[in-house]
Amino acid sequence: MYTNRLTQKGQVTIPQEIRNFLGIKPRQFVTFIKYKNQVIITPKKNISSLMGSLKTRKKYSDEKADKSIMEYIKKEYAKEISSRR
Repeated sequence: MYTNRLTQKGQVTIPQEIRNFLGIKPRQFVTFIKYKNQVIITPKKNISSLMGSLKTRKKYSDEKADKSIMEYIKKEYAKEISSRR
C-alpha cells in the first residue's frame, strides 16, 4: 500500500512501482473510474491497441479510420446545427 499527499493543484504522484506495474509512461493518459467508494486507475487504451482483438476480413488503415471518424463528426455537427434552426 502507498500513501501520497495531494498537492494544492490537486495532483498526486503515482509511485514508480505502480507505474511500472501498469506500464504507464511519462505524458501517457490514464483513466479514472469511480467504483463505489474507490477510484480505479488504468492506462488509457488507444484504438490501435485493440487492433486484432476482433476477426475481420478488412485490413485496418489509420487513414480510413480517420476519414470515417471525420465523416461521423461532420454528420453529427450538421444534425446539431440543423436542430438549432
